[in-house]
Amino acid sequence: MDRKTTIERAYELARSGAYPDLYVLERALKQEGRSDVRAQISGRQIRKALMQLCRSSFTPKTSEAEALDQPSL
Repeated sequence: MDRKTTIERAYELARSGAYPDLYVLERALKQEGRSDVRAQISGRQIRKALMQLCRSSFTPKTSEAEALDQPSL
C-alpha cells in the first residue's frame, strides 16, 4: 500500500480547491485519521505555502438554494 505522508496529503488537499484555509485543511487531515497534524506541518515555509495554495485554489461551492437567492443581472 502506498500511503502518502501527512505533508504530501496536505499539499494534495490544498490543491483540491475544497479548503478555504489552513485550519479547515488541518481538520480534514485529522478526520482522515492522521495524528499530530499540527507538528507535521509546523514549519513556517510549509504553512505559508499551504495557505497560499488553499487561497489560490479554493472554489466556494454554492448550493442550488443559494443560487436561487442570488439576484439576476
